[in-house]
Amino acid sequence: MNCKIFATSLVLLTACEKQGADPHSTNDLKDLALPRAPIPSQYEAGADPRQAIRAFVRVRPRTTSDSLYAGAPRSPKNLTVLHNIGYVCGYDETTHTPAWVSYKITKHGEVDAALHASIQHRFPFETDPRTQSRIRPGVFTKSGFDRGHMAPNESIAIEYGASGQHETFKMSNIAPQTPSFNRGIWKHFETAESTYWTTDREELWVTVGAIVSDSTRAIRKDGESVAIPSAFFRIYVDEENGELTPLAFTVQQDDNARPVELHTIREIEQVTHIDFNPDLPQPAQDYLEQLKAPRIWRTHKR
Repeated sequence: MNCKIFATSLVLLTACEKQGADPHSTNDLKDLALPRAPIPSQYEAGADPRQAIRAFVRVRPRTTSDSLYAGAPRSPKNLTVLHNIGYVCGYDETTHTPAWVSYKITKHGEVDAALHASIQHRFPFETDPRTQSRIRPGVFTKSGFDRGHMAPNESIAIEYGASGQHETFKMSNIAPQTPSFNRGIWKHFETAESTYWTTDREELWVTVGAIVSDSTRAIRKDGESVAIPSAFFRIYVDEENGELTPLAFTVQQDDNARPVELHTIREIEQVTHIDFNPDLPQPAQDYLEQLKAPRIWRTHKR
């Protein structure tokens, strides 16, 4: 641990507090020389992981987009990381599906009729030229599978407008989903997220992605292929009053499996081999990622 860097950060934060500055303000934090590696913590020795979380919350850099809560997820695969207006994607060039997609959603009022009508406008799906594979939308034609969004069309439209919504139709944000899955349970959670979960919370950081258990099972057409995921994961982190509350679960696409199952973030890491929230100090990661939500958050009106 670099104690000198941490000590310097504490001194700067103390100075901000003495001047009455808001420690969460971007302007107050922009001059802090924060390391790119996990932010050091005096609690690395393992005294109190919740204190390590509070320390991280106080110095975590805020940016305009802020799609990644605690750093880009890390994978042993060489993923192509794609930055968009409303989300960041870790695209797997071997399965041709998003290994992970991260975005932030915030509390908002009821969607009025005009905005709802504009959200319903569907942009055409399009090849993402930033990927090596450059999968075409036509690969899905007559395949029996929908082009399933990872970063959701509606939530991103509400947060970032038409330009952000347009980018959700890039094929780098798409994974094969059966029509009943895509228009059923997957849509159910997307609606709950944009309608209820943002009503109950000021802001949420979300990471979703495809779980490919058999890469040989794929849609194939004209020399192109896209692996068919057996399941998908959804991870939420809610930051409030210096505390972090997670919700993590998998949604199975296999009809013979339990459709939805709550997990810890650590359990999803073991299945996907992805390290989430890598910039959290290790004690904070261990604490947060081993918490399991007792239930799925509400999905209907009270």
